Amino acid sequence: MMKSEIEETEQSNDSRAKGGRLHQAGSVPVLSDEEIADMFEGTNFGSASETANGRRGLMVECILKHNAGYVDGSTIINICRSFGLLDAQKKPTWAGSRWAFTQIYESGKTIVERLAQNDLITHEMGPKAK
Repeated sequence: MMKSEIEETEQSNDSRAKGGRLHQAGSVPVLSDEEIADMFEGTNFGSASETANGRRGLMVECILKHNAGYVDGSTIINICRSFGLLDAQKKPTWAGSRWAFTQIYESGKTIVERLAQNDLITHEMGPKAK
């Protein structure tokens, strides 16, 4: 991809996010709990979707999965796409990646603290033995 094509794609992603439902606060997209709850209306993600943090967590997970080349279910993909967090090819937009990153770090805990709290890793930082 040529530099001009990359810049064009980034501008397209940014304008799509601005024209969509994302609100910009500085350079970090902002989505209200009410907007997110409205998009989850009528869906069934179990207990994870019963709280604002749970819904945000599902969206962050979807963005991270797609960033790493994995896939997710069509409902959460469509929710993330409706907010401009994923593009038409199901790739995270710049705004989507920035939003997901912000959701993780605004909580005040690092990823290591989160993983340790949930007992998902051992003290050696490796996968928990089963």
